[in-house]
Amino acid sequence: VCHQIIEDLLAQGVPTIFDATNLVERLREVVYKIAERCNARLIVVETTATAETVRRAPRTIRPCSCPRSPSSGERTVR
Repeated sequence: VCHQIIEDLLAQGVPTIFDATNLVERLREVVYKIAERCNARLIVVETTATAETVRRAPRTIRPCSCPRSPSSGERTVR
């Protein structure tokens, strides 16, 4: 559903931000292809945090509802 919304917005020229945990390249490739079809500039931002920052963060993360996503919405401190 979100990929279709992104494509619809980009096709209309609406700047769009997709804030998601795309842990593996094959999931990011879907968004790359959407941007290409819409002739939209794509910027990928990767963020990291220290283990201490993750431990102190508010506990508001919810599990992902997309059945194809490997993201569990859980915090993993490595």
